[in-house]
Amino acid sequence: MTKGTMITMTMSDGAEIGVYHVEPTGKRRGGLVLIQEIFGVTDHIKECCDSYAAEGYEVLGPALYDREAPGFAVSYSPEDIQKAIKIARGEHPFELSVKDALTCIDALTGKGNVFITGYCYGGTVTWAAACRSDSLAAASGYYGGQIVQMNDLKPKCPTILHFGETDHGIQDFDQAIQVNPKDFLAYNNRGLAYRNKGETDTAINSYDQAIQISPDFALAYYNRGNAYYDKRDYARTIDVLNQAIKLNQNFALAYFNRGMAYRDKRDFEIPSTRSAAEKPPCSTTYEKYIRSLRSCESGFMRSSLSSGFRWNFVVLQVGQSIAV
Repeated sequence: MTKGTMITMTMSDGAEIGVYHVEPTGKRRGGLVLIQEIFGVTDHIKECCDSYAAEGYEVLGPALYDREAPGFAVSYSPEDIQKAIKIARGEHPFELSVKDALTCIDALTGKGNVFITGYCYGGTVTWAAACRSDSLAAASGYYGGQIVQMNDLKPKCPTILHFGETDHGIQDFDQAIQVNPKDFLAYNNRGLAYRNKGETDTAINSYDQAIQISPDFALAYYNRGNAYYDKRDYARTIDVLNQAIKLNQNFALAYFNRGMAYRDKRDFEIPSTRSAAEKPPCSTTYEKYIRSLRSCESGFMRSSLSSGFRWNFVVLQVGQSIAV
């Protein structure tokens, strides 16, 4: 049973649409705009809203298709998928979805930090909103298949994007590179795909290409370091992860994986020449990992980090990005 209520909000074009609203449980930690999949504000989306509310967030989940199909919420059956695609790709302008998200962001502004997340169609809306809004503290998008068509945009807040390893809905990375040879995200993601196939050297080459295009892209160094770890080249793993950490000192997972590399180099035991009070590199690195997670002011971003362990994820760093 869902805990929120459907309210009516007026959007930027004057249209009134339904918005699933949930008040936070306990002390308010911030506001969150949660963007639907193409299937509408389903019970699943409401449950996602409820789960964030239980963590202390006031959540708004706009029913984006209310102009075309009021109350639209369908199943995952082939017939319903076609209905949803017809609305999402034909009847409903994507730009309206972004503007509706911005309206919801504005409604939560002034009461603390505001965040946005979204799934599938909503993942792409999340990306677009993060690149347009000046009011967001952070953004977390999941498997937004059309983001590759907007990869020239720059987010205005710390942003993390998650993509499933075997999601066939994501555009082929080679095709994306053909369209835009400077697409460093496509090179990075192609590297992830090759690594998942076990083609580690090809993966490293793809990460190198991403780094050549965008030398400050910390995540490409991180992924490159992980590929060297697969090859059991722990010294090079540590060296490359150090480069990632130099670019982003709050890169928690880079600290963690560097600790693993020190461990597997057998550099976790204190040598006899070292004072008993000294800490081995492995221990120090793990402590930095823990401090880095604690430095994330937002529990919302920590939640995104947790889910990141189940996904291949991409991060666009902006300023002092706390996301990894």
